[in-house]
Amino acid sequence: MNNEFEAFAKGVLILTAIDFIGEFFIRTESSNRIKKFCSELPSIKRLKNEALEKSQVKIINDDYRNGLIHEGRIKNMGQFFYATEDLISVGEGVSIINPSTLLSETRIVFYKYVEKVSKSKDEMYHFKNKFKHHFENEILALGD
Repeated sequence: MNNEFEAFAKGVLILTAIDFIGEFFIRTESSNRIKKFCSELPSIKRLKNEALEKSQVKIINDDYRNGLIHEGRIKNMGQFFYATEDLISVGEGVSIINPSTLLSETRIVFYKYVEKVSKSKDEMYHFKNKFKHHFENEILALGD
């Protein structure tokens, strides 16, 4: 998906993946999973300004994730677009997220979570239980 006309679809799929990853790897209430995940994206961490970090995480969560899931749109004139190399650009009442940057940074955070689970029995136990809970019927359907 490198075509600029596919930016929206790519962005939606990545946010869905972040939601899914958060469900299994982040131990917090659902409304904070996306925020916690996004606060760990390298571009957000590099800001080194807590107010700006929170602002950008809020835009990703509220305007993009919640807007798409609950309203079927990106709120506040946000869009997925390849016009910038930055993860997120904000200005004059609009925001732009580059889905390619979002994907590469999502991979980085995902692999950190995988490593954390692989090194901790407690995290692995939590992960397995979440997985079993969500996919119990599918697991049973596979049989022995």
